[in-house]
Amino acid sequence: MKIMISMDEDLIKKVDEYADRNYTTRSGVITLGVNNILFQDECNHALNKLALAMERIADNDNKIDSQSKKDLDDLKALARLLGAQGG
Repeated sequence: MKIMISMDEDLIKKVDEYADRNYTTRSGVITLGVNNILFQDECNHALNKLALAMERIADNDNKIDSQSKKDLDDLKALARLLGAQGG
């Protein structure tokens, strides 16, 4: 899909330099950047869910309630996905 965006000229120069060094296109660099931002946001969300699940477990005499179990299962699934992408 084609879209139009506005970007600072100095930033475009940096994007183009990166693209040249890495044998890709301007669109490839921008796509990579957006994917990285979305991935980072997903990881941050998962870590927040983990922290909340751990807090609920601690507050519940170390017993895992159903919401904490679901959150921990979601985190495990994300960890498996990350492992598959990294390896």
